[in-house]
Amino acid sequence: MILNNMTNYFKENMTATLGGMASLIVFMGFGRFAYTPIIPYMQAGVGMSDTLAGAIASSNYLGYLLGTFVFIFLNKMRYVLFVISLAAIAVSSSAMGFTSSPLLWHLLRFIAGFACAAGFILSTAMLFDYLAGKNAVRYMGWHYSGVGAGIAISGVIVPVFGLIGGWEGAWIMTGITSGIISIGAVFWIKSSPEYISKKNDSVTDSDEFKRKKEFWLLSIAYFMEGFGYVIIGTFMVAATQNYLGESGVSYIGWIVVGVFAAPSTVFWFYVSGKTGFPAALIYAYAVQLAGLILFVSLQNTVSVFIAAITFGGTFMGIVSMSVTFGKELWVERSTQAVAILTTFFSVGQIIGPFVAGFLSDVYNSFTYPLLLSCVALFTGLIFLMYLKKAGGGYAVCKY
Repeated sequence: MILNNMTNYFKENMTATLGGMASLIVFMGFGRFAYTPIIPYMQAGVGMSDTLAGAIASSNYLGYLLGTFVFIFLNKMRYVLFVISLAAIAVSSSAMGFTSSPLLWHLLRFIAGFACAAGFILSTAMLFDYLAGKNAVRYMGWHYSGVGAGIAISGVIVPVFGLIGGWEGAWIMTGITSGIISIGAVFWIKSSPEYISKKNDSVTDSDEFKRKKEFWLLSIAYFMEGFGYVIIGTFMVAATQNYLGESGVSYIGWIVVGVFAAPSTVFWFYVSGKTGFPAALIYAYAVQLAGLILFVSLQNTVSVFIAAITFGGTFMGIVSMSVTFGKELWVERSTQAVAILTTFFSVGQIIGPFVAGFLSDVYNSFTYPLLLSCVALFTGLIFLMYLKKAGGGYAVCKY
């Protein structure tokens, strides 16, 4: 009887988590990151400049930002809007392959960004609420691994269909694959009433003020991560080709990013359970920064794979820990906490690609944009150190 209940408990929670994973494969792995390996094909096919490539990426992140504003206070019809967002990713991705108009590219990537924000916020909030009600929030680490899985899958699909059908074929197949994977997301994820954390009567006004202060410090650090990570996240494949003069290593490197991103969230949740979120975030930022510095300094094959491992192994860990930590610091509403943090992150993402693409065209090199990324990550690291000094030491292990 007890064993049967445990089996059902695991099955129900993992099924819901697999639905969340599938949704993030579509929303983030395809809706956001598939553009990165497609950029070189678009540049070769239509002569797209780095400035235009960065601007189109910024359109995607602008849509992401506006999407967060829409969903900050939206708690109704979450499942229906979730399904619509999945469809929007599949359709907008495929449509990219049927036009050569930069204006339409901006529009389609904007739509994809808006849908990504909706999907990330809704899927994360729905799954968190479901798992929190089951006392199983530890499964959230697997949910975020969908991003890495999506990157790895897109890293395989894009070169294969890019060689067969050019940048158009890569986009069309990305959309088709998104539609197929969306089926699992629709049927597996669970929707439940919003989970409201019970307020601890022993928490004083001073404690609450302290937590709110830490929340805003976390938000600033998260903004810096959004700005810093998105530069390498957008231009890693193109920068590698620029440094090495060939494409094979760049696409393998991008697959490595996805492979290491997939389990990274589980790893960092484990670390945070031992050290607390602030310390774990400091470690993750430092590792990401170190890998990027090596990539910029050495500009060889070894540094590409080191950067791929350190970037892939940290960026989703940072996202998952920041979002979950933010929920702990601002306990009133799960959806709003995710949306506020995502807004800070999105602003950084909008600015990053545009500035990076412009600098790359001006200096005909990705070195200066990547150095700027290093500065942003280092600044975020400083804010996290201040947060830790302020006394934040919360860990996910209590779930």
